[in-house]
Amino acid sequence: MAYDATTWSDGDIITADKLNHLEQGVAVTPLDGKTLVFLGDSWCAGSGDGAGAWATLIQQRYPKSTCVNKGHYGSDWAQAATRHAPHSGDPTDPLPDTIDYLIVEAYTNGLYTPPVEQDGKSGVIDQFNRLKRFGTPNATYWTDDASWQKAYTGDTGTFAAETDWVLGSLARAHPEARKLVIAPYRAPSQYPTSVGEQATGEAFATFLPSVWTLAEKYGYATYNGFDHSPIPGWDFTLATPYMWVNNTKTDATHLNAKGNEKITPAILDAILAL
Repeated sequence: MAYDATTWSDGDIITADKLNHLEQGVAVTPLDGKTLVFLGDSWCAGSGDGAGAWATLIQQRYPKSTCVNKGHYGSDWAQAATRHAPHSGDPTDPLPDTIDYLIVEAYTNGLYTPPVEQDGKSGVIDQFNRLKRFGTPNATYWTDDASWQKAYTGDTGTFAAETDWVLGSLARAHPEARKLVIAPYRAPSQYPTSVGEQATGEAFATFLPSVWTLAEKYGYATYNGFDHSPIPGWDFTLATPYMWVNNTKTDATHLNAKGNEKITPAILDAILAL
């Protein structure tokens, strides 16, 4: 059998191994043999019949890949730094040495209550209270990073130092990885429940542009499912079929299996576009 093309349609070089697969009639996909690592909070971890969330569904779609789910209930950017970031010295949940795709969910914990005003600057909430978390920055690691120093020294009107720390340190530790930051959807709990009520997602909405700024800074692509949510969170009745039921009612925050099936195709498209 002869092959005239030298590249796939996606620009990937055809190797002898891929030709061998074709000879045997075995489909080769872009994620075959690749390690995908997913970071996030309970949304990434998944709940009930949606356990494993998008990582599990992508693993099922691409069984020859390795999908590593590092989603933790209750985690935020600060905890992600302690758990995963190599700068922390001894991460409690270290990542694999080799990562082909790194997908980071924009952590929502600490960002459900309305933002607090302090000194005329919004966002003085968990993610912005960085001095109590980390003390002094790692001078060896961040000496030449002027923007880190600016963020760290207290300008709560810019962005959270924990986010900078996580995205920056992982990008430096894994320069070979294709990197993506996602805001997968907007939950009903992040919308107003009555006319005139402040949306509890306002704090996250206020913070999210800073996440995109840092993603660009460190070479991450982005997927914004918060502003263009696949889940109809603005209507609780429409959203309910996609939400996890805790005991007898949905918590209006976490997705069930159907909800994860709803959002995963867009996440996968973003990954394949890297």
